[in-house]
Amino acid sequence: MAPPYVADPGRRAKPDGLASLAATVYLTRKLVTYLDHRISMKTVNLAEAKARLSELVERAAAGETVCITRHGKPVAQLSAATTPRKRIDAAALLAVTQRMTPQPESAGEFMRRLRDEDRY
Repeated sequence: MAPPYVADPGRRAKPDGLASLAATVYLTRKLVTYLDHRISMKTVNLAEAKARLSELVERAAAGETVCITRHGKPVAQLSAATTPRKRIDAAALLAVTQRMTPQPESAGEFMRRLRDEDRY
């Protein structure tokens, strides 16, 4: 697969200051995006994805992104599904915390006491 940052070889443009700088910035961004895409995710072709689908699904579930290509061009992306988080019932949380007995010292004081008593 040819990287997307290669300029058109049939076109010869003369550098003219700002336009040249804009073209350089554009190509640099394309290159960074291309390299980031290639480095950050595993890429497999479609035939390999069919043969190893279970393994690719496990990798995606573990948080890795898998890019599936056809003829060297990305056509699909496998990633972990986002699960909706359960809402916390504020009234139930308040009831539980009110039933807790208060500690005689703060967590900071407790940790300082443990550290200082066992230091020497």
